[in-house]
Amino acid sequence: MPPFSRLTEAAANRKKHQFSVLPTITASYERLTVVGLCIALLTLTLWTFFGEVEYRVKFPGVLIKAGERYEVIALETGFLTHVAMSDGQFISAGEELASLSLPELDRKIALLRQEYNIFRDEQSESVVDSPVLSSHLSALDAAMSALEAQRSVRSKIIAPTSGEVMTTHVETGDFVAAGTSVARIRRTKTEDGGEDSIQAVFAVAPAIAARLLTGSSANIEVKVNGTPYYVPGTVTLISKTSFPEWIVSLLPETSIGAYRVRVALEKTLDPDIVHGKECVVRILVDEGTPFSILLRGLV
Repeated sequence: MPPFSRLTEAAANRKKHQFSVLPTITASYERLTVVGLCIALLTLTLWTFFGEVEYRVKFPGVLIKAGERYEVIALETGFLTHVAMSDGQFISAGEELASLSLPELDRKIALLRQEYNIFRDEQSESVVDSPVLSSHLSALDAAMSALEAQRSVRSKIIAPTSGEVMTTHVETGDFVAAGTSVARIRRTKTEDGGEDSIQAVFAVAPAIAARLLTGSSANIEVKVNGTPYYVPGTVTLISKTSFPEWIVSLLPETSIGAYRVRVALEKTLDPDIVHGKECVVRILVDEGTPFSILLRGLV
């Protein structure tokens, strides 16, 4: 056999010997590592498809006393001559909250009274009673009485409902225009104050609002005098209606076009202490297997 052929055969045999040696695990800790990795991978796979998890989203909000709010509107323009309400006062429907002067109406009454006095003096100086003067005086007196009755009604600002005066916007001597809000009233369940409840209110973007459901569970965190309190709650309202200005002023931030979400607290905190305080609300948005939640998020 030529020398070149012998060299080629030797090289081929050496390569076969190299490929016949396979990598093997000889140490016991290496076997345990591989087994542990396989178990972990199997556990992760099973948890992904069969495990149960909750997906909660955190929102900044504010705590407020529950109850519908009503703005007390001045129907006339004038100066307030008396304010008979204060913050925190409980009032009844139809109760007089304030009174104001009506300059235009007062001017008309004064002109009629002046004319009435002139004709009355003329009649008293007349030797013979004049039916015309008497009739004119009667008409002037009736006109004054009618205007004074109007003034008595129109000068009063009346409570539209029973409840608690949350905020008084005016004080005696202020000038108010027709349509101006002079106070805000919160309608309570009981007129004497009763047991108040607290709710959390916050704003969410439309995309997130679409994933929220009325009746979903929530957790509310609030600090009172430095002590954190964790209170469970339930979503009771998801609405596109705009936020009242008084809520906007309390919220940490409110985006244009945001949805309004309300959460009722299951455990009552002291309304007078926590009203208006900022809080953190965590709402259950989704639950199920990790794979299903991920799939719904992608869709």
